[in-house]
Order: sequence, then C-alpha cells, then structure tokens
Amino acid sequence: MIKKMLVLTGKVLIIFLVGILGGIWGEHYLLPRIISYSPFNQIKWLNDFRFGTTIINQTKKEFVIQDQAISEIVNNVSPSIVGIRTIIHKNNQIIIHTEGSGIILTNDGVILTTTNLFPPGNKQLRVEAFVDNKWIPANISYNASSSNIIFIKIEKNNLPITNWNATANNIIIGKKCILIGFNHKNKKKIIDLGFIKSYPPIELSFIAEPGFMTGGTVFDLSGKALGIINIQSNDSVKFISAKKLLSLTDKYENRKK
Repeated sequence: MIKKMLVLTGKVLIIFLVGILGGIWGEHYLLPRIISYSPFNQIKWLNDFRFGTTIINQTKKEFVIQDQAISEIVNNVSPSIVGIRTIIHKNNQIIIHTEGSGIILTNDGVILTTTNLFPPGNKQLRVEAFVDNKWIPANISYNASSSNIIFIKIEKNNLPITNWNATANNIIIGKKCILIGFNHKNKKKIIDLGFIKSYPPIELSFIAEPGFMTGGTVFDLSGKALGIINIQSNDSVKFISAKKLLSLTDKYENRKK
C-alpha cells in the first residue's frame, strides 16, 4: 500500500515538473515562433502576451516624463510666486498679523494677492513681500474687495512674471494642475498637486488641504496660470480665475490713466 502511494506521488511530481518545463519551453521558444506566422499573428491575446513587458515599460516611462514636466514647470514659474505678510511695528518689534502668498503681475513690482490677508479697519498694518530672499515694503495700489483681490506694489524692477491661461484653453475635467504658494516657516516655495473636478466654472481638488496657501497660484501642465485661490473663513477653497484677474487688471490699469 505504501509502495503504491510512493509510486503515485512520484508520478504526480514528474507530471508537475514536466508541466513547468513545458510552460517555460512554450513561453520562450514555441510561442515566439508561432506568433511569427499567420494566422496566429492576428490573435490579439497572443500579441498582448508577447508584448506585455513593453507595455509596462511604456507606462513607467510616461510617469517619469510627467514627473519631469512638473519639476520643470515648478522651476520655471515659481520665481513669480512671493510671500505676503501684514505686520505691526510695536516697541521696536515686528508682530506678524497675517501670512499668505501672491504672484508678480508686472515686472515693475505689481503683485496680486487676496483681501483675506488685509483685515479692514486696522490702519497700523504694514504690508511686505518676500522677493529676492528679503522682505520688501509694499503699498496697496488697488483694493477690489468685492472680488477678494488686492493689488500691492513694491519698488523693484525686472521681476519675473508668468503667462496666464485666461481663455481656459485645454481645460479638461480630471486634468492635473499645480498649486504653488509660499511657506513662511522656511521661506521656500511649496507645491500641491490637484486636478480639475468640474468645468465650467473651474473647481479644483488637491491632494493635501491647502488651507495655509491663501493667495497661492494654480498652474496648468503647460506652465500657464489658471488663477489663484482664496481661503474662506470656513477653510473652504475659492478659486478666482485668470479671466477674472485679468479683467480686474484692466480696471486697475485704467484707474492709473
């Protein structure tokens, strides 16, 4: 009885090993040759099997290219993003009141940010922008409070600016976007990735909660600014489009004439 069981077990093992060897031989020798001849080269699953590893490599390559594109966009546009803060000078000390981000609008020092950083009624507040690694005093040039946008001006020229996607070209639901703001803790730029969840109007969703990035700018994957975000009192994110911002810019320019 034991002898029969041993013989049966041996036969099963032999069949199992033959099956493994047959599979290896079929995959590396037989299938490549069969697929080379008609009509087998017209069978989709055989071709998928043959080229499966190539498809995986292409997917990996796409991710690498996209990561490189995002890095290039951030490097190209982040110089136009600046830190904004309101302060009070008291007893020879600087007391920080609010902190946020802004974007340089013109190369002669006009900067866009949100009115949330400027609480009304406090005449002691002073404004500063972090440009070229230092805080520079700024003045309020135009307060479009109904649109939650404010224009400030610093005395500096030859500043980097960015392009705007005011016509909302290539806006597709699900498409990725990049939010860039200013981190006041380490005085560095900070980013968050998101995507367009509805259009029109543009509504955004981000990987992290960008609650401290009020005034941060949203860019598409071509490196053009889509608009800026304004954090509401309930921490919800309001998006102000490039079209709206450029319309306000026209009003600001007309006021100067």
